[in-house]
Amino acid sequence: LQASHSEPALQHVAAALGSLHEHLETYSSSAPHSIDRTNNSIEYATQQYSQALTFLSDLLTKSDTRSIELVLIGALMCMYYEALKQDFETAQLHLENCLLVLQPLLSSQSSWVTNNTENKMQIDNDIIQAFARLDIEASCTLGMRSPSLCISETPLDIQTSFTSITQARHLLYGLTSQLHTFMRNTADAYRSNLTPIPLPTIAEANFLQIQLKEWETSFSTFLSNPTTKLTRQEQQAA
Repeated sequence: LQASHSEPALQHVAAALGSLHEHLETYSSSAPHSIDRTNNSIEYATQQYSQALTFLSDLLTKSDTRSIELVLIGALMCMYYEALKQDFETAQLHLENCLLVLQPLLSSQSSWVTNNTENKMQIDNDIIQAFARLDIEASCTLGMRSPSLCISETPLDIQTSFTSITQARHLLYGLTSQLHTFMRNTADAYRSNLTPIPLPTIAEANFLQIQLKEWETSFSTFLSNPTTKLTRQEQQAA
């Protein structure tokens, strides 16, 4: 909200989002999956979105930290806008381009899992976490996509009990990243043929299963601990 108040690019995309969302809310009962492009609110949203893309393009020519953060925030809002329009291919294109920007800025593969805020340009960690989650969710949704921010070469230390639901979530996303990377890069090759599966591949699959079971046990211990206090939002997340 603070950035949208002061930055023209985000002001325009926020206006576009609000107008489109209002239109969909108003007409959801009569036409839940259609967008009437002759409607004034849709025309306004399209104009605002076009202006937002122009300002974001200007920011892309700069290399300072603030400009990169604004582009990433703007891209998140653009992805939401495209998703509301049900143009999921364009939303994914925004995601892939932003991941290409983020990859060289991270200090290590596992920095987003460990919630380590150290990165080469001090990009806000909440922004990195948002894209890391979307990266995993896209791989869970799109059948052949491998995570871009994969951590396949980084062993994850799973505590016997978590200290917070945030810690549990980060580790689960890390394990999911490893799982989908393994599925796309290794396991999928054996789905449609009768080639014997190599023992190292079987061992890797078993190791992933063991780690997921360890996470499940640790999470159950965390939830059953009398000292664990969760907000309503955290209870829904659990």
